Amino acid sequence: MEAIAKGERFSHLVQRLADEWGVSPKTSELYVCDTIAFMRSDATKDALIAMNMERLDSIISDSINDGDRRNAIKAIDTQNKLAGGYTEKVKIEGNSEINLVFDIGETNEDSETEETDE
Repeated sequence: MEAIAKGERFSHLVQRLADEWGVSPKTSELYVCDTIAFMRSDATKDALIAMNMERLDSIISDSINDGDRRNAIKAIDTQNKLAGGYTEKVKIEGNSEINLVFDIGETNEDSETEETDE
């Protein structure tokens, strides 16, 4: 499963496993196809997401250490998608003002009240 999740090419994986296990490429292909079907099932979805999140953490860390911010941002974006951080697709055209609101337990009203009380 790990080789598939890491993105090893199908044909290479089939041949490598056939050689390692001493089986025909056809038998190895059947095992790989069964594994892929299993990985796509709901039973393994969470485990696969966790494994990919770890891979992405490594990519982010390596990218930051190498000064490759673009790749780090792409990996962070992919993590957000895997975690369900994006609930809908948004298309932004032209110049748009974006206001982000983060709910961290304190509302804007609470913040404004504290500032005026001081």
